[in-house]
Amino acid sequence: MAPPITDPRGQVAQTAVPTRRGTEALLLGFAVLITVVAQCIVDLTITGSLRPEMAAFSAWITALWVVAHLVVRKSSYVAANSGSLGFGEPRPHSEMQL
Repeated sequence: MAPPITDPRGQVAQTAVPTRRGTEALLLGFAVLITVVAQCIVDLTITGSLRPEMAAFSAWITALWVVAHLVVRKSSYVAANSGSLGFGEPRPHSEMQL
């Protein structure tokens, strides 16, 4: 049997864990786009043209998606770095999940 090619006792190369922020932003943008396009399709089907309020609707939907996203991120950060949703004793650093 041939000896191992690498030394199992050697140092392991550490790579940075990707945060996937770009993917998350892309998916959030895609969800907003789907919502706005769907509303445009409904407007065109019912009235035959786009209403002038479509720009305000798009801005509100985008703002709501962003606020909801930030609330979820903040609550998940609090839950991961403390007890259950900020209640109870904080967990030691070694028990925190990434």
